[in-house]
Amino acid sequence: MDKEYIRLHLSQNINIKANKNIRIIKYNSKEHHSLIPILYSKGFNDTPWSKHWDNIKDFDPSGVFLGMDKTTKNYIGFAISFNKNDFGYISVVTVLPEYRNNGYAKTLIKSCIEYLKSTGKKKIIIDVKSDNINAFNLYKKIGFIEN
Repeated sequence: MDKEYIRLHLSQNINIKANKNIRIIKYNSKEHHSLIPILYSKGFNDTPWSKHWDNIKDFDPSGVFLGMDKTTKNYIGFAISFNKNDFGYISVVTVLPEYRNNGYAKTLIKSCIEYLKSTGKKKIIIDVKSDNINAFNLYKKIGFIEN
């Protein structure tokens, strides 16, 4: 693995209180295909993904969750998870900057964990950039630990 990333795995002790002001929406390619790259760009302040972002190995639309703020009806972020051979993998989690620190990321991650566990995965992994202290601390609060 790239040294700029830290790999964490989910411990048995998870601590996730869902934010009740977020509506979790399962991915629908007709409605959300072009929205995911925009949310990615805004959430990470980066260039948008290509229009073929979902043509990647192991892509499973059932593992993609979008968050909508119930008050504003705005999409606020998304999370993507994958079923690998012997573990579940949470690949991307982002929340738009103006919606951060409200528990939305926790709720999106909780959706991924529940989905991966429903497919029989006992081991769940997430990677975090080593300089992303906020995400690292969030994942630790949820119950992810370093390998």
